[in-house]
Amino acid sequence: SLRMSPGPRGKVILSSSAGSGSLAEESQAKSRDLPGWLHAQRPCDACDSCIRIERHSHPDLHELRPQGPSLSIPIEEIRRVIERIGLRPYFSRRSVVILDGADRLTEEAANSVLKTLEEPPSSAHLLLVTSQVARCLPTIVSRCQAIRFQRLSPDVVADLLIQQQACEPSLAAQASRLGQGSVTDATEILKR
Repeated sequence: SLRMSPGPRGKVILSSSAGSGSLAEESQAKSRDLPGWLHAQRPCDACDSCIRIERHSHPDLHELRPQGPSLSIPIEEIRRVIERIGLRPYFSRRSVVILDGADRLTEEAANSVLKTLEEPPSSAHLLLVTSQVARCLPTIVSRCQAIRFQRLSPDVVADLLIQQQACEPSLAAQASRLGQGSVTDATEILKR
């Protein structure tokens, strides 16, 4: 399970080996601590906060992903979220920002994130996610605590495929082996 240490004021860069997928699959398989970061408690899957996180409707959880034809994270989205986390959290004790695809920030967006990383709001955790740390600005990486994920085990990938894709266990096992630790790759294999 992913844990936030009380160290560098909630600035983390999460990375995985190329092709191992996005935070969505990593978080389902390895990290169940978003309720803990928002409310300082373990997830129960029953309280209002856990339900809102599961439904992607928690007002203090902000998820940004690459979008549009260029598959980048534009400055406008970054500014919107930075403005929001500058305010008091609405529902929780803290706000959590997930930049899934941190290597896809436009230059302007990366510079805006850098300013926030230099002086982050005390009530915010910023999670920058990438499979290509080398494509992120070195100044951004240097201001974050790095946590590297390994590829998922075939059993974990198979379980996720059964849950998410409603496929037969034998087919899920075969796709998970071929996907080599990536739910994204294994899902693509299932579609073929």
